[in-house]
Amino acid sequence: METGMETLGEVRRELLNITATRYLSGEMQIMLYDHLLTFADEVEYIWKAKWSLPKAFFLVLRYVVPTAMIIHTYQMSGLGNVNLSDAQTLNSSSSCRGWLTTGLYLGVAAISIGNFIVLLRLWVIWERNARLLIFTLTIFIITQISTLAVATYMVVHWISDMLFLSQIHMCGLTHKPPMVWLWAPGLVFEVMVFSLALWNALSRPITVSPAGDSLYRDGLGYFVVIALRVLNLILSVAAHISLMFLGIFFIWAATTVTVSRLVFHFRRLSTVCLVQRMQDEEDPSPQLSRQETRATVDKYLRVLNSVDETVVQTSEEEYELCEGAPAGTSITISEVTISGSSTNLTRKERDA
Repeated sequence: METGMETLGEVRRELLNITATRYLSGEMQIMLYDHLLTFADEVEYIWKAKWSLPKAFFLVLRYVVPTAMIIHTYQMSGLGNVNLSDAQTLNSSSSCRGWLTTGLYLGVAAISIGNFIVLLRLWVIWERNARLLIFTLTIFIITQISTLAVATYMVVHWISDMLFLSQIHMCGLTHKPPMVWLWAPGLVFEVMVFSLALWNALSRPITVSPAGDSLYRDGLGYFVVIALRVLNLILSVAAHISLMFLGIFFIWAATTVTVSRLVFHFRRLSTVCLVQRMQDEEDPSPQLSRQETRATVDKYLRVLNSVDETVVQTSEEEYELCEGAPAGTSITISEVTISGSSTNLTRKERDA
């Protein structure tokens, strides 16, 4: 009797774990909803841009991931009345092993593309520093090759453990593979990117770079992705086999959403700066950089404050920045009035 109760308890735990995994796969709906919200930005900033490798990578990430997640949700989550075979072949559309293998490689490719796009943005905020570029590119190549090698090793050695559970209409594994080695390389890369972005943010004023500001706004999302990577790493080591895939769909969707919004923010800021640069070219008035404007104001204040008879008054005026601050924000500079005569030092700032 006690053995029977233990068996029922084990079955109940397995079903609860599977249910939790299915609930977290609902992140696909959030990703699709975000896709609809940002579709106008995609048309404006991606489709209208000239073709390039980053654009092609972005569109692959943008559309292949949702398509793959929809197929996997239908085929293997139990939502559809689909029965897959346990055949050893990998190229059969009705093989559970084939679907899991395809999904594994698609996941590796999608996350690699997302990491590369983020790496391109990291190079921008570091002003394409040659040493940093070589270092980060080397780490990227090493981690991605390591991830691909681990994925291939898992497919070769653990394919026989993949089977279709007809009772719950879901694919599963009979033994727990060493997933920790699959997640570890990507986690190393993302921690490196996050650390370098944080270092860049702390080493300069927040308003210096709109590219940096875009990373600040999306930093929380990227931090959440890293936290999910850590969760997967912990689950792959400590959790039961039925919880091993708990965060995979969630990470897949969260990575796509975070990278997409990061790209849109950068493209939007680049467009704003381009418009302002064109306006500057049409305006023949003298242009002062931010540093020149500040230095000029300080110079006047130092000179005027040394003369007792001179009355110095300052007023505040807001003006928009392109390279110096995020779009839509402003800073204030001083207008100095000397004995009733006004010397306006305010200038529209040139895009550096």
